[in-house]
Amino acid sequence: MVKQYRVSSCFVACMLIGIVVFCSFGCSRGPKRPDGMPKLYSTEITVNSESGPVDDAIVTLYPSDGSRSQWSSGARTNAQGVARIKTHGQFDGVPEGKYKVVVKKTITEGDDPPPMGIDEETQRVYEEYMRSGNQQKIFSVINSQFESVKSTTLEAEVKPQKLNASSVDVGATVKIEMKSSSATAN
Repeated sequence: MVKQYRVSSCFVACMLIGIVVFCSFGCSRGPKRPDGMPKLYSTEITVNSESGPVDDAIVTLYPSDGSRSQWSSGARTNAQGVARIKTHGQFDGVPEGKYKVVVKKTITEGDDPPPMGIDEETQRVYEEYMRSGNQQKIFSVINSQFESVKSTTLEAEVKPQKLNASSVDVGATVKIEMKSSSATAN
């Protein structure tokens, strides 16, 4: 019985070592880069407005000359207004080149809608919500000039260096209601 216990302990130890080795070599490489993806360079974009850093904004880079458009690059800003840009949402960095920078940020105000009526009571609650005038509204807080690749004047250049850091200024904060594309009752 003692021998059987030793064999089992040895087997378990070997399995654990095998799992550790497999994970440390096989799991640490991350996702496979797509064929033809150019070398990427670490890039941070800091977004500021006249009132300070812009948090929770979506920053997207578009090649100024239209090349490499298949390699989408962007990120969301943190509390300090810094976006650490990734390509295809998972690969750190951006291909070398000059880029137009697009910045978008929305906020919501008002009450979340209740579920639409399945029975009489939920239908009554939904209709009351629609009459209340306090429906949820979505607002853009970035000047529309900076929300489109066609109109943005913001630019960044990515060079073959360890870290590319750029700052962009989106000016005064605005509050423009976005029109909903969904149909509502009544």
